[in-house]
Amino acid sequence: MSNKISAQKVKAFVERWTGKGYEKGESQIFWIELLTDVLGVETPSEIISFEDQVKLDHTSFIDAYIKSTHVMIEQKSIDKNLRAPIKQSDGKFLTSFAQAKRYAAELPYSMRPRWIVTCNFKSFLIYDMEQLQDEPFEILLEKLPKEAHMLKFLVEDKNALLKHEMEVSIQAGDIVGKLYDVFLEQYQGSLSRDIEK
Repeated sequence: MSNKISAQKVKAFVERWTGKGYEKGESQIFWIELLTDVLGVETPSEIISFEDQVKLDHTSFIDAYIKSTHVMIEQKSIDKNLRAPIKQSDGKFLTSFAQAKRYAAELPYSMRPRWIVTCNFKSFLIYDMEQLQDEPFEILLEKLPKEAHMLKFLVEDKNALLKHEMEVSIQAGDIVGKLYDVFLEQYQGSLSRDIEK
């Protein structure tokens, strides 16, 4: 997987998918292209699975699941409101998030998602299952050229993210240390001048 996000590829992805998106016919293509063109995954079929069965009172299917990062994806068509309840095959009305949570509850504990992403081709609603807030974090397709890096959690495991955070922390510490040295040098210099006076 490439660490660099190609601005040109992200822009082309956004242009290709703006204004379209049919759940049953285009979901898998959308996610394969997102992983490949936006996040630089060379062989997305090795990390994402589609239509995994889950047993409720009836058999249902998880739209997409990324096992390595524990991400469950509930995909809807472009005309669907992700926050509005939608009638399910069993007659219940559930939001996309509630639908995904219902699937998650039936999975073995080790397979339960850390992240649930609901998507309607124009919007990604991201729920962190360890820090549930009232409102999910939202990324709009149109803003992806500037915000694509925010989707890296889809493909970077926790250890990779922690390593990156540690590197940033160390770099910040180095900068603070250098600033301290400069300020100390200036302070000692001005203190020496004051004593000489």
